[in-house]
Amino acid sequence: RRLTSLPLGRETLVAAVPSGHPLTSAAAVPVRALESEPLILSSRQAEPAAADVALAVCRAAGVEPRIAHEAHNLHTLLGLVACGLGIGIGPAGMRRFRHVGVTLLPLEPAAAGLEFHLAHRFGPVPSVLGAFLRT
Repeated sequence: RRLTSLPLGRETLVAAVPSGHPLTSAAAVPVRALESEPLILSSRQAEPAAADVALAVCRAAGVEPRIAHEAHNLHTLLGLVACGLGIGIGPAGMRRFRHVGVTLLPLEPAAAGLEFHLAHRFGPVPSVLGAFLRT
């Protein structure tokens, strides 16, 4: 069976900064400011798209990232940040976790993020799928 894909949207990236870090007083984190910081990124094995986008954002700003830790999920990433082990880069959806000891700030310049697609069988769109897409 053939599949087709529908783009659902794009989620921007944010910086997860440990409480008490000087960058928490900024309205946004300049990507260039991450050059001297240990970074915590999603594991390439667990989240290849997230890892690739975070690296691309850094490199587009002329920053060669110093990866201190790779996290297998967003809760781990936020926990490592809360422990002061580095600054994390992840999807803006991390805001829903409200992790103590972490301030989430937009990146500057605004980082294009992860694209989301819905894959389904090629052909007519079933009514249930149509309702889901409208939602």
